[in-house]
Amino acid sequence: MKVLASDFDGTIFFKDHVKEEDVKAVKVFQNEGHLFGLCTGRPLIGVTKYVKDDITFDFYILSTGAVILDKNMNALYEKVKNNKETA
Repeated sequence: MKVLASDFDGTIFFKDHVKEEDVKAVKVFQNEGHLFGLCTGRPLIGVTKYVKDDITFDFYILSTGAVILDKNMNALYEKVKNNKETA
């Protein structure tokens, strides 16, 4: 099994769409038993809002690694910065 993570902007998503040939290539890759995920600085809404059902990601690495989700969008890891000042 292979695991491949793609960046979002300018890699899998271009201005307002995902290229059809990329959708087909991802489906072939996944049908061969491999995992295809996303690694981006965007939050989840910044991805799902644009990709819709074009690609089913097997995992999501979001907000520059602060959130990692499985294919069902269950949190596997979350790191939230504490903005409270300590005295």
